[in-house]
Amino acid sequence: MKNKMANSNNNRIITEAINNYNRYRKPEAVAELISFKDNKSIIKFSGHFRHTCCVNDYFDDFVVECNNKVKIKEIKEKKEFYLVEFIPSGK
Repeated sequence: MKNKMANSNNNRIITEAINNYNRYRKPEAVAELISFKDNKSIIKFSGHFRHTCCVNDYFDDFVVECNNKVKIKEIKEKKEFYLVEFIPSGK
């Protein structure tokens, strides 16, 4: 039961962070939840930011939107977007 509650809380954190992230960065950068399972989130990042320098800063901004409760596990670059896996930071 405790794990299910943690999952639910983390899902809420991710969902709220996506809404806030998109409110201030869209259309330059757009975050979209692809999957959430076992406290791992995969977020799709698309937009014009892909053609700028400091691309990873956009992913770090998402961590801040989550109040540093997640960290980046993996970044996969695709042709039109990035897939970024986030896991709980353990804080």
